[in-house]
Amino acid sequence: MSFVNTNPRTTKWAALNDPAAARNAAGAGAGASIELQMGGHTDDVHGKTLRATVMVISLHDGRFTEAQPRHGGKTSYDMGLTAIVQTAGGVTVQLTSHRTPPFSLNQLLSCGVEPERFQVIVAKGVNAPIAAYRPVCRHILRVNTPGVTTANMTLLPHRYRRKPMFPFEAI
Repeated sequence: MSFVNTNPRTTKWAALNDPAAARNAAGAGAGASIELQMGGHTDDVHGKTLRATVMVISLHDGRFTEAQPRHGGKTSYDMGLTAIVQTAGGVTVQLTSHRTPPFSLNQLLSCGVEPERFQVIVAKGVNAPIAAYRPVCRHILRVNTPGVTTANMTLLPHRYRRKPMFPFEAI
């Protein structure tokens, strides 16, 4: 059974940190079709687990470099064991073993993922993805999602902070 969507502009891509799913995909091997539970392991705020039958497209060590220093001058990255999988619906997911912010387009390129083939690229972050993905995205839509990367600071459970502090209280 082949899941690989060959239409160059109809697929979607997302990166997801899920060491267990990456290990399961690696255990099955490239070319295998397996059922995976992806994401939703952190807490109830970041979404539910996605259960899907996927084809394991490729496996990688997750190391890549970025020629342009970003976010504190970092140029070397290690996503750990990384698996590229694809659902029957054409969604390609990059499963990483180490959390890796979307600071570099090389996050995709190092795994043989060609960003120009995707109609939609999902990169979770408030500002970090802009510099990395601007070269391949005609439009960037910012979506305020729940969790630690929300753009609305008032939604975060700040337990220890000074008062008053903008935007929580008028100063």
